[in-house]
Amino acid sequence: MTTMRRNRRQRQHTRWVELLEARCVLDSTVVFNELMYYPRPELGGAASEWIELHNQMSVDVELSNWRIDGGVEYQFPVGTILAAGDYLVVAADPTQLVDAVDAAHLLGPWQGNLANEGEHVELRNHTGRLLSEIDYRDDEPWPLAA
Repeated sequence: MTTMRRNRRQRQHTRWVELLEARCVLDSTVVFNELMYYPRPELGGAASEWIELHNQMSVDVELSNWRIDGGVEYQFPVGTILAAGDYLVVAADPTQLVDAVDAAHLLGPWQGNLANEGEHVELRNHTGRLLSEIDYRDDEPWPLAA
């Protein structure tokens, strides 16, 4: 996304015009893509919960010291990089997902659990800036595609 910021005024012919300076703003580069908050008990219950993030940009993003806050608490280790266009899964218990997710794209464990009835979860960067948030609920009607 490109935003424009007023730089200064300049007279052009007989009118004053605002000169604008283009500035690239990388906002919401990494977002929540999918989450599993209510896994079947026979598949591990709360230990099988996970959150998937997606890097929407065409550049790699460093996630060092970013946080997931809400029902779960997780801080990304220093050196964590999410490649351009790639996905990353953060799990309650990563050992529950080793057969389903490439280890290079799997992090965890986190503290807490995702409430089965729903809640609010946030993704914040290393300065605490809110980059993505999701509210989920276990209410009807469910989408037909679910």
